Amino acid sequence: SRRGLLGQSKKIFTALEKISNQENGILVVKIISKEPLSKTVLNKLEDFLKNKYKSKQIVFEEKIVPGVLGGFKVGVGDEVIDATIANRLKKLQVELSR
Repeated sequence: SRRGLLGQSKKIFTALEKISNQENGILVVKIISKEPLSKTVLNKLEDFLKNKYKSKQIVFEEKIVPGVLGGFKVGVGDEVIDATIANRLKKLQVELSR
């Protein structure tokens, strides 16, 4: 029904946007950090991601979360790169407990 289709419009739009981005070599990257990343860090991250994913263009979606101790998390599709201080401390704790 038409009403059901309108209720799904956001999901449909998101799926179409994802397909369009893939067709045009655009990679949408979600970043979570305590404060905005510097232009230098964003440029290095952009170069790394362009090379890794063979993308023409990177679009960053930054989310500032005050609870993050430091560092940042990067999400690309289902993959997450966790470069937060909390994650580093957790890894160190695991290493020290061995």
